[in-house]
Amino acid sequence: MPLAMVQPTDTVYYYHTDHINTPRVMTNSAGTVAWQAAYHGFGHAEVDVSSTITNNLRFPGQYFDAETNLHYNWNRYYDPRTGRYLTPDPIGLEGGIDPYVYTENDPVNLVDREGLEVEIGLRKFHPIEVPYAFHCFVRFNRSNYDTSSFDNEGVHPDPNPGKAVFVRTTGPENDKCVRNEMRKCKKEDWSLIDFNCCHCVSNALYNCGLKPAGKGKWPNWPYGADNPPYQPRSKDKTR
Repeated sequence: MPLAMVQPTDTVYYYHTDHINTPRVMTNSAGTVAWQAAYHGFGHAEVDVSSTITNNLRFPGQYFDAETNLHYNWNRYYDPRTGRYLTPDPIGLEGGIDPYVYTENDPVNLVDREGLEVEIGLRKFHPIEVPYAFHCFVRFNRSNYDTSSFDNEGVHPDPNPGKAVFVRTTGPENDKCVRNEMRKCKKEDWSLIDFNCCHCVSNALYNCGLKPAGKGKWPNWPYGADNPPYQPRSKDKTR
């Protein structure tokens, strides 16, 4: 969400957002309200008739299309009156049993800026499997060619994402944040017990405000990261 909107006349209007970064009010430099809206649960905006400017930004990542009354969400169109996407998830049922759902039907707490999301990848260890344990990595934009993994060789794209299953994440999507946090694991010494792939992913998600979807339990528990796993670890802190 931008901080402000600058019009061709150089007039600046500032955004005031709620806890999920949805614009609620816009003011000019004098603090006078120029635009405001009340929202229904799934994002349909009731724009105040006294508004003097137009603002088409809605839920994070969504742009209001006045011709259709739909929200453009980068990869798909979203209907804020029904709380559903008009087209199915581009990865099909891998994204869940309902390919039209928005933020697991919890728009008050969750966002989906692009109609896509950061995922946790889980696959068996190779070539020697470890019972009840998985290798953890992160996949971006639902692409097996866009991953980040940590092992005894450092941080790099995962070599075998096609063998993984994926767990959705919830929270404020921020691919850049997760990528940066994964890179920080380069400073760590990989250890199966003290700091492994799942600790790296856990830290990255925690520091970016994300967690596994559903009940939020770490998939590897009790053999992976902490449960709840969101406890930062580093060489400077007690593990």
